Parts: sequence; structure tokens; C-alpha cells
Amino acid sequence: MSLVLLAIAATALSTRGQVESPSSSPAAVGTFGLTFPRVDELECECPNTRSLLDIVWSCLSTILLCTWVSMHPNIPPPGENPIKTVLRRAKMMISTLIAPEMMLMFAMRQWLAARQETRKYRKQKWTMAHGYFLIMGGFVLMKGEEDLGTLSYDLFDKLHEDGDIEFPSLTKEELEDRSKGDPLSKAMAILQSLWFIIQCIARGAQGLAITELEIVTLAFCSLTGAMYFFWWSKPLDVGYRVPVYIKPESDYFPKFNLRRAEEIGDADRASKEIADALRADGETSDKFESRFSLRVKMKELRQAFRTLRLDITRRWRKMVTDIDAVTIIVSAFSIVLSAAFIVIILAVFAVAHFLFILTELIGGNDSQSIPPGQNRVSTFYAPPMSVTNDGRLMALYGVTGTIFGAIHCIAWRFHFPTNAESLIWRSMSLSITFIPILMPLYIHTITPLDDYITRGRPEEGFGARILYMFCVAVDTLALWLVILTIMFYVPARCILLVQSFVLLRDLSPTAFLDVDWQNFLPHF
Repeated sequence: MSLVLLAIAATALSTRGQVESPSSSPAAVGTFGLTFPRVDELECECPNTRSLLDIVWSCLSTILLCTWVSMHPNIPPPGENPIKTVLRRAKMMISTLIAPEMMLMFAMRQWLAARQETRKYRKQKWTMAHGYFLIMGGFVLMKGEEDLGTLSYDLFDKLHEDGDIEFPSLTKEELEDRSKGDPLSKAMAILQSLWFIIQCIARGAQGLAITELEIVTLAFCSLTGAMYFFWWSKPLDVGYRVPVYIKPESDYFPKFNLRRAEEIGDADRASKEIADALRADGETSDKFESRFSLRVKMKELRQAFRTLRLDITRRWRKMVTDIDAVTIIVSAFSIVLSAAFIVIILAVFAVAHFLFILTELIGGNDSQSIPPGQNRVSTFYAPPMSVTNDGRLMALYGVTGTIFGAIHCIAWRFHFPTNAESLIWRSMSLSITFIPILMPLYIHTITPLDDYITRGRPEEGFGARILYMFCVAVDTLALWLVILTIMFYVPARCILLVQSFVLLRDLSPTAFLDVDWQNFLPHF
């Protein structure tokens, strides 16, 4: 429904053309048959007008509603600090603000897995809510009174097929009672988004100016509506897990317990594990830290920032106490360079960190598995998909990403204060429109090449070896091209978000006029 309304909006808004600037004469604006007062007169509480605050509030409230309310996080670990739970949800919200099409892809991954579980356990009267509850880490495996960790998607299926567990007797009513969400609140959020889309269509039909911030909000409404569809049955803000007990007669034994026994029996290996787990300062490191090299680099980077901050403080104190002019100049120059270095490193670090999150959203960085004994699933956990579903997900990412970027292109001929800002908006809009196509295009075209490379370098034939080296070079070049292009996507999205607020400083007079619903709606 929202996509149909967006198609109508694109048609209506594209005919709006170039809107005159606020400095235009009344005669130029009067070509619409109306005489508009000055901008400062429009920013008042008058009938059929709206202020700048009304525009900002309408957009921000809709964006927050589309992002925060639509988020359905996985179950947190028992006893977690509520602040960490809120920060995890904020992480999902920020990811949606930067790359909503990837968050939509994550929602579809969970939806496909939940639907598969629902069909598998139809005889047990499982619903989509049950499938989601399993995927979001709602079941904990118990052996008597011992907590064996969160029950993963694949382990649950295996234990049920082997008859090792007592099937959980969790009804749909009990799940709905645990969930903090309800259809009414979700319906109100969807209606708010649809109302905003209808307002934009009405403004375009009446020839009223639409701000770039409203275009950005319109793009969010288009994709978050699809998120509501995929997460409609997913329980919201469930606080605790349901135990699933291993049958007393079962011979199942957790793998991580076997690994512990092996380490106890091998003294040399145990010593090596302990030595690797200890740092130079005697603190123990995270058990799974080595699996996420970016997190290790983040800790090293924080230590480097701490050292650099102390060095800057020391130089500043020395500069203040030293009366030598040359020393003051050199110290000040050194501080400026150090500050610039910190800003550059922080920018690179932020982009790299978000790329790490994007990799999790599409199924990388172990977001498709649960380590044995873990007390929760990862923030972006979803079970692995089949090859067919992976292809569908990539196609969905390309289509939704292109739609999201194309909505920004609606403002192609809008009024901009300067030509430079117009060029920035157009170039960034084109970038986020075509970049999402690269990922599915790369996967579908390079996959046969990867299959050939994985066979190994041919031992015989000079031509075959040359062809193999050429394929490796093409594959490496294409991979780096995609990586660099995706790295540009994050700054492009941030630039559009910031620019949509900056452009509010110079709006067309018609942007402050409200929709005249009496003329817009048919009446008799």
C-alpha cells in the first residue's frame, strides 16, 4: 500500500518543477493565482499555514516512529543492565537511519526462518510468533537445573528430531502476554506513516513546495512499512527466556563440555589456552574476542587515543608555561596536527565500525550462528538461508535500496539555495540509488568465477595458468571495487541526512502553506 502511494507521490511531485526562491517577486509567485505574504509573516499561527517548527516536528516524529517503534530486538541476556538493552535498540535504530534497506533485509531473513519453523511444527500448533521466539533466543536449554545456554535454531531442530528434548508447551496466548507490543500500536504507527505520505501527495498535487527533509522522511516511510509486515508477529521486548529440558533418558552431551574435558586432560594445551587468554597486564581477554578482529582493533585504538590525549594535554601545559614564542608556535602546530589526526581516525573508525554492522545485517561476522553456552543471540542474529533464499534476499536488497535512493531523486528540481548544494544532493541521491545494485550484481556475476578459483591453480598448461591468474586478478579487483563503493555509501547517506536539515534555512514561501483539503478532496 505504501509503495503504491509512493508511486503516486513521485508522479505528482515530479510535475512540480522548479520552485521559485523566497526572494522572488509576488508576481512570480502569483502565477499560481495566489498572493503570498512574506516568509516571516507565514511563520505564525494562522489558518492554512505551518511554521518551520511544524515541519521539523512532523518529520522527526514520523522518522522516530518509523525507526524506533518498528525495531523488534532479540531477547537480551538475563540480568542485563536496562541501559545496555536500550543501547542495543538504539544501535538498530541508527543502522536503520543509515541503511534501512539492509535492516529490511535482516527482517526478511528472520521472517523466512520463522515461516520455515512454523511449517515444520504445524502439528504442534506453532505460529509465526513461536518461530520468531526461537530465532530471537527465547528458549534456553536445560539439563536438570544446569543452564546450557541459549537454544539455537539448528540445535533445536536436531534435538527434536533425535527425541532428546521435551517439546515446549508454549501457547500463542502466553507469547502475546510476554510481548510488549500490540496490533493497535503497530497500526497507529502505520497510519501515521500513511498519513505523512498522503500529505506529501496532496502538497505535490496542489503545487506546494515540499522540503528535502520531508523527502527523506518519505523514503523512510516506504521501507519501514515493509519492516512492519515482516516483524508483525514477532514478540516485542520479551524480558526472559523459556526453559527447554533435555529428557532424563537422553544421551545428549553439550559439545562445549566435551571440549572442556579435553582441555583438562591435555596439560600442554591447557597451559597454552591459559597463556593466550592472559594479557600482559594480567587481565583475561574475551573468549570470543579473536573471532572479531575489528573489536580488537577498537580496543587498541581506544588505548592509542588515550595516549594521544595525554600527550596533547602535556604539550598544552608546556606551551602555557613556556614564554618562548617559537616553542609556543611549534607546540600549537603540533596540537592542531594531533587534533586533525584524531578527527580523521575517528571518521575512518566510524565508517569501518558501521561496515562491520552492515556485514552482520547481511549474514556475516557469525551473525548466523550461536557459540555454545552463550546466554543470548547476537543483535542481528538470523539462521543461515538456502541458496535460493539468499538469491531472493540479494534481489530484495537491490530493489529496495534502489527505491529508497530514487525517492531522494524526487527533489532533483527542487529549490536549492546554491548550485553547489543542488549538485551535492543530486550526486549523493544518485549514489545511494545505484550502489545497492552492485552487491547482487557482484554476487551473481562473480560466483561462477569464485567456483573456478576454488578448484585450485592448474598444474599443467601455460594457458590454463594464465587464465587462472587473470580470474584471480579480476575477482580481487571487483571485490575491492565493491568494498570501496560501499564505504562511500555510508558518508553519502550521512551527507543527505545533514543536508536535509541545513536546507531548511532557505525555503520557498509555498513551503509554509498547508494543504487546502477542501479543494483537494472531491465534494458536492
